[in-house]
Amino acid sequence: MKYLSSTLMLLQLVILHANDYSMNFDGDDYVTIPHSSSFQNNTISISIWVYLDNAPSGSESYLLFKGTDTGAPYTDRYWGLRLSGGSNMYVEGEFVISGSYHIISSNNVSLVTDTWHHILLTYNGSEIKLIIDSDEVNSLSVNGSLSSGSDDVLLGYMPPQNTFLEGYLDEVSIWDRAISEEEVANLLSTELTGTENDLVAYWNFNEGTGEMVTDQSNNGNDGSIYGATWSTNVFNDFLIINVPGDYLTIQEAIDASNNGDIINVSEGTYYENINFNGKNIHLSGENPTNTIIDGGSDNSLPTIKLHNFTYSSDTHISGFTVRNFGNDGISILDGGAPKISNCILNEITGSSSGAIYIAGDFTGSSVTVERCLVYGNSTNSDQGGGIRVASNNGSASAVIINCTITQNSPEGIKVHGSGTNVEVVNSIIFNNSIENLTNEGILDISYSLVNNFAGEGVINLDPLFVNPDNGNFTLQPSSPCIDAGDPNSPLDPDGSVSDMGTYPYQMTEPQYPNHSLSFDGNDYVSINSNNDILTSNNGVSINLYFKKQDFSGHQFLYDWGVYSGANVTDAFRMKIDNGGILETWVEGNDNYSSPGFSYNLNDHETNLLNTWVQVTVVYGMNTTKLYLNGSLVNEATNNMSENAEYRIFDQSGAWYWIGDQGDNQYGFNGLIDEFSIWSKEFSDSDVQSIQNASFHYGEEHLVGYWTFNESEGNLVHDHSGNGYDGTVNGATWSDDGAPVMPASIASVEVGTVQGYPNSEISVPVHIDLMQESVSSIEISFSEFQDHMEFIDLELEGALVGDAEWDVVLNSQEDLLLTLSYGANEISGEGVLFHLTFNIPEEIDTDFVPVMVEHVHLDELEGDIEILNGGVEINAIVWGDVSQNGDVSGYDASLILKYLVGTEELDENQLYVADVTQDATISALDASTIAQYVVQLIDDLPLDDPASVSGGGEFYVNDTELIPGEMLEIPIELASGENLLSFEFSAEYDESVFTLEEVVWSDLIDHFSIEENLVPGSINIAGMGTTPDGEEGTFGTIRLYVNPDFSDQNTSVNMSYRINESVPVENFNVVITNSTLALDNSLTPKVFALHQNYPNPFNPITQIKYDIAEDSFVSITIFDVMGRNIRTLMNVNQNAGYHSIHWDAKNDIGEGVSAGMYIYTIQAGEFRSTKKMVLLK
Repeated sequence: MKYLSSTLMLLQLVILHANDYSMNFDGDDYVTIPHSSSFQNNTISISIWVYLDNAPSGSESYLLFKGTDTGAPYTDRYWGLRLSGGSNMYVEGEFVISGSYHIISSNNVSLVTDTWHHILLTYNGSEIKLIIDSDEVNSLSVNGSLSSGSDDVLLGYMPPQNTFLEGYLDEVSIWDRAISEEEVANLLSTELTGTENDLVAYWNFNEGTGEMVTDQSNNGNDGSIYGATWSTNVFNDFLIINVPGDYLTIQEAIDASNNGDIINVSEGTYYENINFNGKNIHLSGENPTNTIIDGGSDNSLPTIKLHNFTYSSDTHISGFTVRNFGNDGISILDGGAPKISNCILNEITGSSSGAIYIAGDFTGSSVTVERCLVYGNSTNSDQGGGIRVASNNGSASAVIINCTITQNSPEGIKVHGSGTNVEVVNSIIFNNSIENLTNEGILDISYSLVNNFAGEGVINLDPLFVNPDNGNFTLQPSSPCIDAGDPNSPLDPDGSVSDMGTYPYQMTEPQYPNHSLSFDGNDYVSINSNNDILTSNNGVSINLYFKKQDFSGHQFLYDWGVYSGANVTDAFRMKIDNGGILETWVEGNDNYSSPGFSYNLNDHETNLLNTWVQVTVVYGMNTTKLYLNGSLVNEATNNMSENAEYRIFDQSGAWYWIGDQGDNQYGFNGLIDEFSIWSKEFSDSDVQSIQNASFHYGEEHLVGYWTFNESEGNLVHDHSGNGYDGTVNGATWSDDGAPVMPASIASVEVGTVQGYPNSEISVPVHIDLMQESVSSIEISFSEFQDHMEFIDLELEGALVGDAEWDVVLNSQEDLLLTLSYGANEISGEGVLFHLTFNIPEEIDTDFVPVMVEHVHLDELEGDIEILNGGVEINAIVWGDVSQNGDVSGYDASLILKYLVGTEELDENQLYVADVTQDATISALDASTIAQYVVQLIDDLPLDDPASVSGGGEFYVNDTELIPGEMLEIPIELASGENLLSFEFSAEYDESVFTLEEVVWSDLIDHFSIEENLVPGSINIAGMGTTPDGEEGTFGTIRLYVNPDFSDQNTSVNMSYRINESVPVENFNVVITNSTLALDNSLTPKVFALHQNYPNPFNPITQIKYDIAEDSFVSITIFDVMGRNIRTLMNVNQNAGYHSIHWDAKNDIGEGVSAGMYIYTIQAGEFRSTKKMVLLK
């Protein structure tokens, strides 16, 4: 969204409003406004200012409500605005539209205490919007009529749940239409008069006394006060400043701000070091993952600095990722009491303190750090890394609430100095490289996860992050940190006790199809082995989930194999015996793990009834291990003979049952889900990696995988891809599925490449479709627009192949949308396309990100992994072809090797190799680099490319050959002037000639020459550092002639370039067989179209072609868009050698513009095409 411009903001620096009062609600009072017909409209806007001293004590607090609540499906909750999520203070709006209940949430955008916030909820007949402090945080498409009912409007309360508000309301207004963006700005900057169009009700609470609130809209919607009191806590004049909408940089916005202002920063990367300079402001990022402040590598500057001012608690930093490669992330020195919340501090290296430095030298600092992730940071000293709190001559204190501090070096938290006091609650301090904590002051830790620290509610366990190696520090469902926080803390968003760490676990229903099978003790699933024989000498692992209401009975979870008395092959078995004894064993002729290897489920540290339990059994070659929810609970040594192997599938007659024993005697009673079997002995890390995970089709070692997500029928599909489907015998489908995350259906990776200012660069976009086949792929990209210009997209042939796909582009100001599609589906992995960008000559960053905003594959649903990339901007070192930071003769030799085809150079190497700045790479570039190395020229690239101009002409006379003898072809130089380099190539018929050697004359004995001589082809490049202009024989090609050659003639096709003159291509040297009489009626043996000469040309060029037999000949000129420009010929012609000229005009005699053109010949069945370039 675009918000109020800075100019308009400055014009509106009027007194925001004249109100002296607001309404204070203390948790058991409210205001009632009787229902009236003015509230019955199909569209609406609700505008409210709210202030909170503290986070709500309950999970919900209503600001405004109209309706009642008789429970699901909530169709009598007509309108509502509420706070949700306890201490997270999310905002939710609700409407009943056309009889259906709809709710919209602020998602990860939450309110903060001790400041006024403006909230706007609108519905325009087709879309609900939620706007907080002028920032649209969410929208929801809904069509229909708004329901209003006949209930009163309530402020600060929603019956009958008694969800009261603790806080202040001011300037509440209701409108009968959706407020526009421009009007949002007015609501923030001017007081309403009450006479505005479409205003239904307006309460400004300026009465200051009495038991009534007056509707200032004159519509008579006055209200009665029940317990709420008048307050002089009113919001002061302040601005909402948007970056980059109003100011391009954060520092510019801070410099223009005043105390109390809010600075909203949109997503993006901001390369700057910012200083609050004494401003008590709220600096708010749009999203902590994608709103990044990068402080660079200046070792004298932190990324964010708050020094030597007594900042109040109104000073607040939230919603950013903070990085720095030379100093601290956030540095607070004698900085008062600011607050840091909802931030990620990562990749902060090279400092002496770490991610957050809090210190007191004189006046002191007292900082609150809440809901922050501090990981992957390090210092260049032996202290700090994560958070360092130090009192020197002054005091320093910190309150650290719901933070995750991990993977820092050397320490997680460093506390030192006698005047230092740190309190930590509901936090995780884990896996920091040397010490999680170093305490040299006063440190109080409670209800947190930290190793080797004693305190109330402190635990010493693995927190079970989802994927910490890839920066995902959310909690697994089995994490010990869930509901383990301070019971007196505000509740989590799901209404449960506070979790430890930054990210609360959301106990919500899964948003993807998730089912299980319910067994009643008489049911089972039988798996069809297809009579396969499958063995493993690498162990076997089985993973499943179960859920039970009690542990009574004698119940088999699975019975996998054959067991019939003493006739045993291999049977993998697991049962729950009376009282909750979980047993597993393997029976077989070659393997034996004695029955009784067990675990009492009642002894587990958490209650395992009425909850999903993940069981992983590892039948190893030496030990059998049992894991519950990822934790090892028991193991036993196997009794296995030498060279034994496990039989996973055996001959016909074996049973493979889930939910019962093979003889149908001891059936399971409960739910089973996500059963998989693997031909691998899982390690501890393997077990950890599969926690709450689903698996990909075709994963290595995956033998069988049954998700039980079919939800109907009597067939269960094997999702391993091996075809071991099963039959449901009596079990029924359940909507209660195990808490697994769906496997990714695809991945998209943007490559990271290197580029230079004032150049074009190509960025690959790689996609892995895994097991999917699609006919359309939508990908949108962002973040590069401020630094690079998008030029084009080129579909890659390897992945698209013959599918005949096309692409549609829409390049917007801040978003590039791409749609690749075709009639035929594609699958597999590879580069889908390349994005080409232009890097400007002046660029102020060393990295330009190219970020994927969204991906759609047809209409498939599922997780798509995204790896973002971009362009690393290199400082240009002209002539440094080897990219080692220096220029040497080796760089010149690399160019020669590239020209003859023995070395490949990438785009970046080619860019810096063009030191003559003619947009081509030639041997003259190598010569120029060599001249620079020996100090014959002073600078690269050349200021005056004309200084190395010059050239000449090679010519070769037609000659004769004698079969069985040596043929020498002299290459003559004529009109030589300032000769510094040359490139020469020749192609010959290797069935006629064998190359003996190429001999160079004394004319170029001072040249460096690179050759690539292969059968049928000669490629040579040479360069010198001093110019030459002598004429004469330049070199000689010596070819041995095949003694069996009997044709009348043959030819050698040659091309060359001297310095950087126009290349001369495809001139033929005709060589006649002197032993045969010359036949003047000789005709070509094959059809051929030759390169035009000259090329490039202006204004005329010649096109030669060979006709092997009488034919109808058509020669046509096209432009690069495929449009017919000129038909040069369309007639019957006799066999022979022919040529025609083109004068650069179209069919109606008009001259055409400069550029590339295509010419095509069609002669009978022969068709050939070449390119040519017209200069102007």
